[in-house]
Amino acid sequence: MWEKFRIDKKMDIDRKYVKIGIVVLVVGIFLFAAYEVISRSGIYITVTKDFFLGFLRIIRPIIVAAVFTYLLFPPVCYIERILMSIFQKKGVDKYRWAYRMASITIVFIIIIFSVVIIFNYIIPPLLDNARSLIENIPQYEKVVRDGLVTLSSYFESLNLDYQKITSYLDKITAIFATFGERIVYVITNSISGVSSFLVDFVLTVIFCFYFLKDKEMLFDTVNKFGKAFIPNRIGKALKRFIFDLDEVVGCFVRGVLLDALIVGIVSSILMLIIKHPFAILVGIIAGICNVLPYIGPAIGAATAFILGMFSSITVGVWGGVLLLLYQQIDGNIIQPKIVGGSVGVPPVFVLVAITIGAGYFGIIGILLAVPTAAMINLYIHRAYKRKGIE
Repeated sequence: MWEKFRIDKKMDIDRKYVKIGIVVLVVGIFLFAAYEVISRSGIYITVTKDFFLGFLRIIRPIIVAAVFTYLLFPPVCYIERILMSIFQKKGVDKYRWAYRMASITIVFIIIIFSVVIIFNYIIPPLLDNARSLIENIPQYEKVVRDGLVTLSSYFESLNLDYQKITSYLDKITAIFATFGERIVYVITNSISGVSSFLVDFVLTVIFCFYFLKDKEMLFDTVNKFGKAFIPNRIGKALKRFIFDLDEVVGCFVRGVLLDALIVGIVSSILMLIIKHPFAILVGIIAGICNVLPYIGPAIGAATAFILGMFSSITVGVWGGVLLLLYQQIDGNIIQPKIVGGSVGVPPVFVLVAITIGAGYFGIIGILLAVPTAAMINLYIHRAYKRKGIE
């Protein structure tokens, strides 16, 4: 029936030329389409980027709520187990939903109480510290320079170049001035933008509440979706990877964040005891930097020393020494108990991972270096075990 549509029969043309013509036509259309895409790629990229960023803005409350749910679910489960052990009779599972609701409520009350404390007792002095740092940089620099002049003879005895030291001082004061301005900018803009942030905040809280309440149901739904639409072998491998990621990375991240919070609080208290002029600022920097392996504690101690030197050499030395001593206690006693000891990666490999991560991705690379190294180490050992290698 298709014979009547054949052009080569009607026009008495060799069939191979028809095939060549069709190939040339298809290639021509493809090249024209490729040229159009390449010549207008800027428009397509812009449209795609705008669509993607707009979609991210829409689902931002859901993403933030998912992250907070992941971090808050362990304490919710812990409180739930405590409540069930206190009130529930053996073998009775009738009111489990009530225990879940009560545990979520307790966690939310703790969070609200913590936010109130932060806005009343941490942000105001932090803002004052940052403004004081900016306003008094010239005065603090003079104090430090006077101290360096006093020690200049000591530097000469150690064959240290005094001019280089003062040039480093100029760089450090510039860094701290910029840092102080950045803190003031972020805090003031965050406070002024509360109204625009309020809608996202409310949606995030609502999503977080329902994620915590219905976590098992959501996971069951995702599991059913995976079994229905993802091939069994791929689904099992993906599920195993997610469990490994949660066990290795999730526990590590939660532990590191909790330890950073403790370090920040204790560091602030220690600085307040010695009447450090930037106690809250030093505590926050020490807590944040503590998430960086190896180099974080040193940054915290150096910050305490340098900012303390703006007041007096004694305060600077005491600040640096106290934080170094406390961080030794934290690194050898507190952190291993919170984080769960080591992630199973030898220190030399951790240093290699940090170096590579910092070289390619900066601070983000340093943060991800240890979890990534731990995952690689886990799969290497699992492959050895699977192959029966001792």
